[in-house]
Amino acid sequence: MLDRGPVQLDNDKCRRGEREPHLSGSRLDLSGLCGGGAVRNNTSRSSRSNNNNNNNTMVDSHGNALPPLSPSSNNNSSSGSEIEQKPVPLSPSEALKYHGTGLTDYEKQEIEKYPEVYYLGLDACKINAKPGSALNSGYDDDNGSYNKVIHDHVCYRYEILEVIGKGSFGQVIRALDHKTNQHVAIKIIRNKKRFHHQALVEVRILDELRKKDADGSYNVIHMLDYFYFRNHLCISFELMR
Repeated sequence: MLDRGPVQLDNDKCRRGEREPHLSGSRLDLSGLCGGGAVRNNTSRSSRSNNNNNNNTMVDSHGNALPPLSPSSNNNSSSGSEIEQKPVPLSPSEALKYHGTGLTDYEKQEIEKYPEVYYLGLDACKINAKPGSALNSGYDDDNGSYNKVIHDHVCYRYEILEVIGKGSFGQVIRALDHKTNQHVAIKIIRNKKRFHHQALVEVRILDELRKKDADGSYNVIHMLDYFYFRNHLCISFELMR
């Protein structure tokens, strides 16, 4: 039974700030979908961004494992035109040095897990999370849904723009990927065990569809990525116009 408690906002963070770069969450291992695994180190995360076929596994704080994306020549093909020059990410130490005053105490610790930082959400009214407190340190509501804050970040890479869908499994947001400068849809699964297990099945099916439609010849929406963020399984998709 989860304790009920108010979500606290840090008013000092409710100010406009510079947009910053950020990182995607770590990929997971489909082969380890039903098993546990160790969290990969920063070196593994860095190499992962250049190799979608790695066998490393990422787990959340409850030991739930996720898989790595299968290769697809169609990745991001429907999300928008390619940008001419991709942004250079900050390292965690650089982000803390130049913009640490705009982050919460929770984020100052959390950011160390992300070797590439593309976006910090400095203009957002951030949640003043308390590690170890009720409701997932204050990031969840009573139903286990993630408390989304407009213009805050997801994985120090995606900027939350709006909620575009809701369901029993979670909510879907429209977000700007500051790594690719493309808009995407991100499904954020509720932080409940039964929904998490169903979402893992969905990830496996979506990955199979992705492999079967590598050239994009079928009318199938493509999963772009999947990752854990603050104990929530997140799945990013092409944003349909």
